[in-house]
Amino acid sequence: MKSPTLKKILLDYLNTQENWVSKGQLGLIAEQNGYLPESCGRHLRKMAEEKEILVSYYKGKRNQTLSRYARLGELPPIPKQKVELVEVDGVMIARLLTN
Repeated sequence: MKSPTLKKILLDYLNTQENWVSKGQLGLIAEQNGYLPESCGRHLRKMAEEKEILVSYYKGKRNQTLSRYARLGELPPIPKQKVELVEVDGVMIARLLTN
């Protein structure tokens, strides 16, 4: 019996998840099944181009561009709120920053 392809493994995993999954986490799934993480990245980009999965890009801690993936029909990811601490009358108050 043939072993499942990396594309099938990734699609099956994403279809079982109810939220967005990072590319790093999917790379670990690929490694556990005997595939290279680089192959995982290529397959994910190809599936996103073919509109088989959703992709979202965001900035990481060091301002690098990261990606996360989800099954079709998933709601868009909620961006993290940026917060600033301000002192008002001797009391620290958190203020949400807008873009």
